[in-house]
Amino acid sequence: MREYIFSIIGASVIAAVVTLFLPEGKEISKYVKLLVSLAVICVIVNPFGNSAGRLEISEWFSSLIPEQSEDGEEKYYGVLTEIGERELEKKLCALVCEKFSIAEGDIEITAEAHEENGVLTLDRIAVGLYRAAVLKDPYEIEAYVSELVGCACETYY
Repeated sequence: MREYIFSIIGASVIAAVVTLFLPEGKEISKYVKLLVSLAVICVIVNPFGNSAGRLEISEWFSSLIPEQSEDGEEKYYGVLTEIGERELEKKLCALVCEKFSIAEGDIEITAEAHEENGVLTLDRIAVGLYRAAVLKDPYEIEAYVSELVGCACETYY
C-alpha cells in the first residue's frame, strides 16, 4: 500500500514538473498535458487492473480442478490425464514431423491413456497421415513411436 501511494505521489510530481516547463499558449501543450494526465490515471488504476487479471486466471484455474467430493479425486485425475494426453500428442507430433520430414498439418497424433495410482499409463497411440504424409512408410513411423513411448502404435490414413 505504501509503494502504491508513493508511486501516485511520484507520478503527480513528475507530471507537475513536465507541465511547468511547457511553453504557454502553444497547441502542443494541450496534448502534452493530456498525455501526462493519462499517465497519472494509469498509475492510479494499475493495481486494480492487476488484481482483476489475477482473479480471472485463478477462477479459470479453479474451474479446471473440480471440487472435492466422492468422485472429486477421480475427476481430478481425469483432468490431469487429459492434459497429459494433449501434451504428449504435441511433443510426439513435433518429434515425428522432424524425424520423417512431415509438415505439421499432414499428421495427427492421438494418445489414449489412463491413470493408475497417480501415474499416467499409455494404452495406445494412433497416428493419422494426411496429404503428402501418406507417402511415408507407416511401419517405420509405428516402430519409431512405439519405441519412444513403449506402447502400441497404429497408423491410419
